[in-house]
Amino acid sequence: MTKQPEGAASSALAVAQRLREARKAAGLTQAEVASRIGVNRRAIHEWEAGTWQPHRALPELAEVYGVSTSFLSFGVEPASVELQQLREQLAAVQAKVDQVEKVGSDLVALRNDVAAGFEEMGAALVELATKTDRTFAALRSLADARLDEPPA
Repeated sequence: MTKQPEGAASSALAVAQRLREARKAAGLTQAEVASRIGVNRRAIHEWEAGTWQPHRALPELAEVYGVSTSFLSFGVEPASVELQQLREQLAAVQAKVDQVEKVGSDLVALRNDVAAGFEEMGAALVELATKTDRTFAALRSLADARLDEPPA
């Protein structure tokens, strides 16, 4: 048996309450439980009062009460509806996280595609500007040549 640290008081009381409720649900007295697991009745009383925690005796208590150590420690049975609901909620949250990660990777891919498109458009605009300059230069040469011709 170990004495509870001060910060664990509410947890210890919750464990104590589950111990008491499990014993009563099993239809046993403190003396009967003490006899079955080989401790004195005072130990059972102190565990149910939250004064001490039955760390070493927890597996034996769980067996006597017909519950799991998870239930006595945390209030949740491994196959309980509550635990199943928590698992479903966790799965739903994980699915949302996966969706967000997918959207994030899709956005990165889109950003890369847009950047590549801008690079291609920039190169095309440079090429177009170069051709336009050449065309204007050719037109200017033609216009200058016509201006240099004697009038007819």
